[in-house]
Amino acid sequence: MSSEKYKLMFGGTPDNEVILGNLEKGSAVIKGKSHRTKFRKGNCVFPNRTEGYGRRLIQVKDAKGSTTTVAPEERIDASHKDYYGKVEWLPWNAPGGYPIEARLKTSCSSLDYQYQVNRLGLKRMEDDLDGNYLQYASGYQEFDVKTEGMVVEFLKIYFMNEDAVSKNPDSDSGFSMFKEVKEFNSKEYAAREVDATFDAVKIVKDASSFEKLKVLKTVLSRVTEITYNVAEENSLYDALILYASKQPKKLLEAVQEYKMEVSKLIEKGKAFNAFDLTVNGTIAVTQPKKEVLMTEAAGKDEEMLQWLFESCMEPEIFDAISKLNVYSQKFK
Repeated sequence: MSSEKYKLMFGGTPDNEVILGNLEKGSAVIKGKSHRTKFRKGNCVFPNRTEGYGRRLIQVKDAKGSTTTVAPEERIDASHKDYYGKVEWLPWNAPGGYPIEARLKTSCSSLDYQYQVNRLGLKRMEDDLDGNYLQYASGYQEFDVKTEGMVVEFLKIYFMNEDAVSKNPDSDSGFSMFKEVKEFNSKEYAAREVDATFDAVKIVKDASSFEKLKVLKTVLSRVTEITYNVAEENSLYDALILYASKQPKKLLEAVQEYKMEVSKLIEKGKAFNAFDLTVNGTIAVTQPKKEVLMTEAAGKDEEMLQWLFESCMEPEIFDAISKLNVYSQKFK
């Protein structure tokens, strides 16, 4: 007998406008400056953090010694002696519930972030740089409810799940990253396959110089080897267009994976206070010694880091990020 599946469709329409910013600690609401940009399908990458509405459950023993799971009438915190990490998720603002911060750790049987940190001793989010993001391939995805139960539970309450009833209705930042699929729509899936090809080919066409095409070739080298006639620059364009047409999802995933690595690299630099952004237009690192990465950067202060991320496929920025990757090995 086949097991129950939780079905989702990841990704928005091409060139969907989204808002980027920092999530407020303890919630899933963007705090401070935000930045509007374009979201293009590839891998869907999002923070491993959300706020759901529910109530913590406890285990109590009756007179015969049998254990029963109950929901206390009063609100309890993660330190309650009878709390074991299980949460009953409820519709937002339902009676008896309260906001609970959640994080997915597949090795842990609880999504409750406070329980993870204060009872199980797991790393805090700010110290767990490798676990701060999740990514799933754009398009139709199925999750086994039995074997991937914690993943399903987390995605069901996630603040960018269009259909989540336990999320804060004010925390979706104006868009959804995925939605539940009640009945598989083959026409919608086919349309998304066409979209993927269009997006992949457009990435190649937008690389308007030979140097930009070489950056794309380098990014793709982690998944495939693109061969071309080095004596004829146009042959690289032809080879990349052919690959984009035949393997659009792999191209999009490779580009998105690279961008995710860049994002993690920048976050690591910020966590170690390794950036010097005091001079407008100049991005420098202070560890292991002071070195200038970029001049003529757009914006000021941390806006320059956002520009660095958004321009990471440009040849000069690509080289600067390669240097940053080397320097980051000695951040402390």
